Amino acid sequence: MKLNTITKENVFIISEIGINHDGSFNKAKKLIKLSKQSGAHAVKFQIRNIKKIYNKVSKIKKNNTEASNQYIFNVLKKTHLSLKQYIKLIDFAKGIGLKVGVTAWDQNTAKILKYKNVDFIKIGSPDFESLFLIEACINVKKPIILSTGMSDLKSIKKNSNILKKYDFALLHCCSSYPPKNREISLKFLKSLDNLSNVIGYSGHEVGFHPTILSLFFGARIIERHITLNTKDKGPDHSSSLNPTDFKKMSLLIIKANKYLKKKRTLKEFIRKFQLENAISSIGKDNKILSQNTKFNKIVLGKSLVFNRNLNKGLVLKREFLDEKTPGYGLTSINYKKFLGKKLLMKKRKGDYLSVNDFKTNKLVYPKLPLKWGLVGRLGDFEEFIKNKPRLMEIHLTWRELLNPKKISKSISYNQELVIHAPEYFNDQLVDFTTKNTKTLDLSFEMLERTINLSKKLSQNFVKTNERTKIVLHPGGHSFNKNEIINRTDKYKNLINNINSFSEDEYEIVLENMPPYPWYYGGRYYQNIFSNHNEINDFCKSSDRRVCFDTSHAQLYCNSSSISMKTFAKKIKDHTCYLHLSDAVGVDGEGAQIGEGNVDFEFLIALFKSKNLGFIPEIWQGHLNEGAGFKKALKNIKLILNKIATKSCHNH
Repeated sequence: MKLNTITKENVFIISEIGINHDGSFNKAKKLIKLSKQSGAHAVKFQIRNIKKIYNKVSKIKKNNTEASNQYIFNVLKKTHLSLKQYIKLIDFAKGIGLKVGVTAWDQNTAKILKYKNVDFIKIGSPDFESLFLIEACINVKKPIILSTGMSDLKSIKKNSNILKKYDFALLHCCSSYPPKNREISLKFLKSLDNLSNVIGYSGHEVGFHPTILSLFFGARIIERHITLNTKDKGPDHSSSLNPTDFKKMSLLIIKANKYLKKKRTLKEFIRKFQLENAISSIGKDNKILSQNTKFNKIVLGKSLVFNRNLNKGLVLKREFLDEKTPGYGLTSINYKKFLGKKLLMKKRKGDYLSVNDFKTNKLVYPKLPLKWGLVGRLGDFEEFIKNKPRLMEIHLTWRELLNPKKISKSISYNQELVIHAPEYFNDQLVDFTTKNTKTLDLSFEMLERTINLSKKLSQNFVKTNERTKIVLHPGGHSFNKNEIINRTDKYKNLINNINSFSEDEYEIVLENMPPYPWYYGGRYYQNIFSNHNEINDFCKSSDRRVCFDTSHAQLYCNSSSISMKTFAKKIKDHTCYLHLSDAVGVDGEGAQIGEGNVDFEFLIALFKSKNLGFIPEIWQGHLNEGAGFKKALKNIKLILNKIATKSCHNH
């Protein structure tokens, strides 16, 4: 099969079964049949060798593992099918007249597929910059289809240049599950048009109107997930189509393709196929990666790791490196610029490759006249405490609560302690605003365990003069923005549930929330504790204080056309602690200070006299020995200098 030939006259429709079979061979077989009946030309599976993909698989099982990694790891184990089963499914699909593609998640799987009956190889969005895997897929000598959902245009151009000799296609994709229409930016297809012979669209939206609209912008390959039930549990079901809707989409694609051959305008096309509700998905011809996309890229993507122990002074060679998930380090797309360089430190097998391995002039934590702190997990906070922050926030995972790391009573830290409670417990989202007994029991157990652990840990932190602050997300989220919510009742439930805890040795501090928080499994809508007036009323009526998250606040301000100055002034007197990071748009959370919409000069000047503790809560700021945190604190120092200079001029 040649991609440019197969798509010349007709649009090539791929039914992505992925892991929507939920680990059932019979269910996978049923989805193949339904894909054929629903008008698909091909089906696609995802085959992975978990042991080959994950870095230090044993660590994935440990209690201090990031909850996101644990969540995905558990999902993959539950949905695993053997290679033998996949081979049978491939043969079955071919037998009923379907083309078959496979997403190869590791180099070993790619090698195996070279000798199997597949028509094309797929490289998913998380692996677009995984050069080692791409090279292994090239060696399969089959057409390659790549999704671009987690890469910017610069990276896309670079990889396209590598692949120009081969039969390949680029699919535009928005790697949110599911995305809002305004995130999709179908116009970006035009930016891909001159980078490959064939372009297409891999959609995850609810419904299929943006998918149909993608044809106008040049999509010749359409890939959509299929499921038996969009309400089933799992990461992909909600962003999939059921067989009925898949068939409707396939029929519309055929009609739309014929219609477009007559050189219709965009307005005519939209009117003809009643795509008015998809207009917001057109967007611009550029691409901004959302926070949840960045999150997915780390959880699912790969980074370079050392495959052996290496001594300081050794010259780096390619054979010393592998690609592993999760993607905490550097991708292999740029690995060549590190080859031939001497390692400035000893490296262990499984360590991530870092620019700091070769740097002599490392970024250091600046001295600040403020009560600054750092954030870490219970399993790694001691690495950050070496940098002598004035406070330490420990953001707990629920697994750490079940089996917490023991710290000797004889160890003392010269810091103030802040505890951040987990957002999950037993793989379930906690919520203190609900009346659901099961969720509430789970939430209470989480907080009780957090309190007990907090009491023990506070004994080790000698500068904790006040009650230990326990930062808590209140809950109050829903998957559907249009869901009918009694917000007054939500606030009443929150007050009653939180007030049931006796806070003699600790203080529960609620954090203001963004309008569209992302949790494992998708993007949610936040119903309460985002609006400044509501937070002010809540604090007055309950005599409670808040952790002011600047990124969350700015996202809310951006989505509601409210001034940050208005927001901050309203909750200033209720604020006892700060999370500082920037924000972009309505979901660009945790951006580096100075790279978003937050007016930090105003905020720091506003809160400076209160001498509140704060942490730079930069997205993935802890990587590369806290490089993101260091940069944030350096930027804060520059802002302080600017404020001081203005003050002198005014006098």
